[in-house]
This record gives sequence, C-alpha cells and structure tokens, in this order.
Amino acid sequence: GEPTHDSRRWLSHLNNIAMSLALALLVCLLAAGGFLFILWCSLRWWSRTSAAAKPLSRTLANCETIGFFHPYAYAGGGGERVLWCAIKAVQEHHQGVHCVVFTGDKGVTP
Repeated sequence: GEPTHDSRRWLSHLNNIAMSLALALLVCLLAAGGFLFILWCSLRWWSRTSAAAKPLSRTLANCETIGFFHPYAYAGGGGERVLWCAIKAVQEHHQGVHCVVFTGDKGVTP
C-alpha cells in the first residue's frame, strides 16, 4: 500500500523530467512562432517593396482602384461576359475608377 521512499523519489524524478520536457516544448514553440513571425514580416516587406517598384503600381498610386478576381478570365467559358459587364457598369457609374483583373491566366495581354 504505502509508497516507499524509493518510489517517491522515482516519481519526483519523473515529475522533474516531465516539467523539463514541457519547458523545452514551450521554448521550441516560442522560437518557432518567433521565426514564423519574422519570416512573415520579411515576406510582407519584400512583397510590398517589389510591388511598389512595378510600373502598374506607380500608375495606380493614389488612384481609386477596384480589383476583380477571375481565375481563368481568358478560358471562354462564359463567365467572362459577366466579368466585363461588371467592369463596364463600374466604369459607367464611377468615372475615374481604375479596374484591375486578377487572373490565373498566363501569357495573356490586355
């Protein structure tokens, strides 16, 4: 029934090991979180500085701009008509607003 002195010492030793492992895990998680945060900040900075250097970014700077996302705007599936009707409506009712289409198509020019 009653735990012996050796078993109490063994349980205390296991408790110390468990606490050490928990602390090591916490340190690893904090380090990984810090690394991911620094990586995210770096990628965000790089993305903004590289985008700002592009001619389109300079052209649209300080202009009211609306973006449309259409993954395959050049596929000919019929959704393009809806897209272009939406762009036409925006341009008719809001003169001076620039419309930008984000697409997954490659090698297509405006």
